[in-house]
Amino acid sequence: KNAISTAEILEHVAVELMNLGQDYEDALQKFHEVLSIKVDHYGKGTIYAALTMKNIASTLAASNRYEEAINTCQEALTIYEKVYGPDHPDTVALAALPGLIVTLKGL
Repeated sequence: KNAISTAEILEHVAVELMNLGQDYEDALQKFHEVLSIKVDHYGKGTIYAALTMKNIASTLAASNRYEEAINTCQEALTIYEKVYGPDHPDTVALAALPGLIVTLKGL
């Protein structure tokens, strides 16, 4: 329980760092800590892990690490498809993210 509470706090801090564009590397470090805690607690193929992977992908894209972002996004998408199915609105939204990342890369 304590580890999950810590992960929730770390994730909020990381999201704020990412949203502010302050320190992507610090945000990524925090997201990876969160992912480790969630995987230990819930398992790797869970939606809890996938949500954090989505945040990692967004942060990687924001820091111009496009290939890593796409790979991480695809990993999260695989979980979303298994958990929610391919037609769920959250799955559909996440499926659009790699295309957005490719568009950003081209700018």
